[in-house]
Amino acid sequence: MSQYSEDNTLQSGSYQGYHRSHHQSHANDEKQDEKIEVAIQGHTNESSSSLKDKAPITAIPWKHKSHILILSLILSIFSISVPCFTDFANSMQSQNLYIAKMFANGSLPYSDFFTTGGFFYYFLVSLAFRLGSTLWLIPIQFLTYYLSGSFLYKTVMHMTSKKEIATFISFIFFVINGTLGFGGLYPIQFAMPFVLGAIFFLTRYFAGHSRDEAFILYGLAGTAGSFFEARTLIFWILSLVTIFVYNLVNKHFFRGFYQVLCIIFGNILVLYLCLYFILNLQITSDYINQVLIYSFTHLAVENNDYLLTLVYQIFAVLGSGLLIGAVTTGNHLLGEAKDKSIKWVLLISFVFTVVYSLFSRSFGLYSILNIVPYGLVLTALSLDDATKKRAERTSHRRRNVSQIHALKVFGIFLSRNYFLPILVFAFAFAMPIIMFLFNLENNAERSTVANYIVKKTKKDETIYVYDSTAKIYLDSGRKSASQFVLPELNTAKSSHKKAISDTLIQDSAQYIVVQENTRLPSDVKSTLSKNYKKVSMKGIERYTLYVLK
Repeated sequence: MSQYSEDNTLQSGSYQGYHRSHHQSHANDEKQDEKIEVAIQGHTNESSSSLKDKAPITAIPWKHKSHILILSLILSIFSISVPCFTDFANSMQSQNLYIAKMFANGSLPYSDFFTTGGFFYYFLVSLAFRLGSTLWLIPIQFLTYYLSGSFLYKTVMHMTSKKEIATFISFIFFVINGTLGFGGLYPIQFAMPFVLGAIFFLTRYFAGHSRDEAFILYGLAGTAGSFFEARTLIFWILSLVTIFVYNLVNKHFFRGFYQVLCIIFGNILVLYLCLYFILNLQITSDYINQVLIYSFTHLAVENNDYLLTLVYQIFAVLGSGLLIGAVTTGNHLLGEAKDKSIKWVLLISFVFTVVYSLFSRSFGLYSILNIVPYGLVLTALSLDDATKKRAERTSHRRRNVSQIHALKVFGIFLSRNYFLPILVFAFAFAMPIIMFLFNLENNAERSTVANYIVKKTKKDETIYVYDSTAKIYLDSGRKSASQFVLPELNTAKSSHKKAISDTLIQDSAQYIVVQENTRLPSDVKSTLSKNYKKVSMKGIERYTLYVLK
């Protein structure tokens, strides 16, 4: 019940009491009013004293909730966790699946395999393998998509109070995940509910509509999100600094101390569980080096041409429509809005995160997913400004802009981005399908090679595959001889490339598979010619299989 409703209830009771005791003097009535005011102030504690304005309505209407449900279900069904869609997986997705599968079979991420995904991510995917099928990931992905879409809708509603913009932004969220993040199973997608939930909470908090006790959930979300995707720490650190400065400027010293205690308590609830496993598995130092240090000190994810990928990623970010919000939110940052603090956090998080996307040295569009939570909220603010300006230009009297249709919002979004989103989304949706058709024969040969390896090797023997996907590893179930599963992932650092060569020249792999036209290091070529021999296989033209002599 809001403070206004409490006022009305208490005043109504006072009015009835006046009729029951009409013989009391006017002085007694004034005293009674003073008691009522004191009672109200006593009922409202310090953490809710800032709830001066009525909170905007952010409840999701059933019609829009059903849209979020349906789109979440569609994206979950068309996931690479579904066996018939596994061949659509790119190098990053297939490697993540393989590492999780090996984790379920007793190998360890971080110590046996180099990876930057969070512990919770691999634990969750490996749990599906332990249960017998990756189909168990469908309800989990459905839940993450649904919660993310819901929190995003509520955040936009809180900032703009326009259902049409909130509906459109949530729709674009699913379009981006269905195109740029086709197939799902990226760590950031599992972390998005925690990030968007925290954005919604902070939006309400800085506007004076959240209680301090909710910082327990904020701390819990921050830690959980970080253990899925470490780079979300950029947002968590920036938001923590902003909260500290906000309390310092407003002289909320005791309140800020109480919030810190709540955040620490929320952190402990997750940290204790996660650190228990990490410490027992003895992967602490590897986890810190790979997930925390390497993720934040190296921008490159793959090892493609620097300039080509930079131009490619710049075009993708521009065409996605996420950049326009970041460059047009100046009036929201310098105005008198109570929630401008969270908008600063979103903008700075966007700037830092987009750097990782632009310099990923990858032709994969999945790196853009990291900027989605911040970019979409900023885009909503930009669309809100645009709809207001358009309404002012088209009418002498100021119209009720909240009545603008969602299709008009879509038109504004496209026109402000020169219709590039259509091109980018269509390209991103078509690429996995084109690559799947292009690789039909490659995948057939990969399956044949994997079946041969299964027959000719023991479970504890290792192999290495020079390929763009981890399909041979997945189908054979054999462990990679090198910590770096695929030669083009996380190997932009020269020492990582050398680590692969050093492993192979020690004859640690029973079989080595080389895709045609692969450029091998000279020392690996020498090792193959001296210590390995080619295996003749019928119907295999695109791969060469070497076995240890």
